[in-house]
Amino acid sequence: MDDKVVTVPDAGSVPLGAPIPNLFTETYWAAAREGRLLVRRCHTCGHAHHPPRPACPICWSDEVVWEDASGVGALYTFSVIHENDLAPFSAGLPYVVAVVELDEGPRFMTTIIDSDPDDLQVGAPVSVVFVDRDGVSIPVFKLNQSSG
Repeated sequence: MDDKVVTVPDAGSVPLGAPIPNLFTETYWAAAREGRLLVRRCHTCGHAHHPPRPACPICWSDEVVWEDASGVGALYTFSVIHENDLAPFSAGLPYVVAVVELDEGPRFMTTIIDSDPDDLQVGAPVSVVFVDRDGVSIPVFKLNQSSG
């Protein structure tokens, strides 16, 4: 496993439920269990995209394959959530929702963990980590150690 990708066995403060993999997304979730982040790449136009879709959202080609992503990127935008009375979100207050732009190009909606919200700034380098939710490894991000 790449040293930039760490599987966090318990991250109870991350306000996420577990997704339900289906036949199409099982490849994605199986890679996540191994600490790998996947994106889809179109062989027709070269565009990488996320979330996973069976066809390219740019040229609509179905010549799209799974590809390992580096798991690193930059913080594109974020918001610190201080109030949310909906379960399970209220248990992890405050928390950070964000969009990360992966080095491969796609933007990834996520949460930022293990990072002081005061240290966050647009453009900050981040890396993926995986949190376990009911047996499903969910990709989230944290600031790179050289940041903040």
